[in-house]
Amino acid sequence: MNITRECISNLNEIITITVEKNDYAEKVSQRLKEIKKNTTIKGFRQGSAPMYVIEKIYGKNVAFVEIEKYIKEVFEDYIKTNNIQLIATPILLETNLESVLNEECDVVVFKFEVGLKPEINISFNNNVKFNYYLIKVTNDIIDKEIDNIKFKYGKYIKIDEVEKDSFIYLTIKSENFKEKSIYLNLMDIDQSKVDYFIGKKVKDILHFDLKEFLSNEEQIATILNVSKENLPTDKIEIEAEIIYIEKFIPAENNKELWDKLFPDQNINNENEFKENVSKIIKLRFENYSDRLFRKNVWDYIFENYKIELPENFLRKKYRIKDDIEFKDEISILKKDLVIDYFLKSTNLQIQNNEIEKVSNEYIKEYYKRYYNFDLPEEYVRKTTKKLLENENEYINFYYIAGENKMLQYIKENTSLVFQEISFEEFMKLFRENNNKNDKV
Repeated sequence: MNITRECISNLNEIITITVEKNDYAEKVSQRLKEIKKNTTIKGFRQGSAPMYVIEKIYGKNVAFVEIEKYIKEVFEDYIKTNNIQLIATPILLETNLESVLNEECDVVVFKFEVGLKPEINISFNNNVKFNYYLIKVTNDIIDKEIDNIKFKYGKYIKIDEVEKDSFIYLTIKSENFKEKSIYLNLMDIDQSKVDYFIGKKVKDILHFDLKEFLSNEEQIATILNVSKENLPTDKIEIEAEIIYIEKFIPAENNKELWDKLFPDQNINNENEFKENVSKIIKLRFENYSDRLFRKNVWDYIFENYKIELPENFLRKKYRIKDDIEFKDEISILKKDLVIDYFLKSTNLQIQNNEIEKVSNEYIKEYYKRYYNFDLPEEYVRKTTKKLLENENEYINFYYIAGENKMLQYIKENTSLVFQEISFEEFMKLFRENNNKNDKV
């Protein structure tokens, strides 16, 4: 057996494994004997078939499996013995295994291309400074948040007459379109035409040009359930009957609302409610500050420490042709390598409960954002358990948990410069930073 390494470029090598027949022949022979012992072939008792018959039937497949298994063991042992840090699984460039199986030669050659991990040496100490922004929670912000809460928990009520902000359910008729029912929000109407509806009542009959009242043709097409191209070029005169009228009423700022938001707090007055709302806002603002801090940390790392990767190898490995997609993959990989380095160099460990916590937070946020729904804890835990059974998802949440631990370590081991800042100033700064390209 012989193993050679050839450097193609920095962090990119070819490893060639050459094995003689006597290196693998015994393994193939032993496996064929096991098959002979346990196999029944027509015309022979179990285990009594001649070896040449077994070899004829199973020889090539067994040789293929056993040689590949042996090469894999040799490769892994060589990597481990020589402490070679692979960045990904190897790419098999070429092999003459088929020729060996066809008995054209005895020497097996496997040639692998490998990418190596770069050496990383990053240090943080009190000489490194990061700005950390403390966003002010003002009374105006709290009041706006309470208005948003009241709106979220508000409801629609039926009313007798159309008012300025009403929603009208109509049955409409037109010469060009079938009779149908529509839901009309007066906020969508040309505001100079709203007065036409004010004071109208249920069962009133209305006549108007839909195009004159709604300037957005896509909206008209949606209401009439036709394509935009099929809309008439001139007026769309319709007759409409009001079926019912609704008005949106925000929730009242009272104990019923307080108990919905904070069922465990037993809030008894508006000041206590404001205090609890303020705490929610502070947590949200801390999250914003952490996100900006996170970006600044990564920018600092990649501005001050050059991390090279075997990109030619990785492009072949990932089979990615699109440059933007490939750049994103490289960015993720570099960050994962940095996180691995930090965890190892600081002896920090990621526990399963930390990975589960990250997954739980992701699931809660997902349902909150896309379904406006607070998923019960029992279902969050069940979803996390199922999600983490997927290896790729587990790895993904592992690195999120690792990044969180790394950032906490950096907070504790560098000099943070705390700056109080208004929400408007922070958002301007946040947008400016997001508009900058990552330094990866």
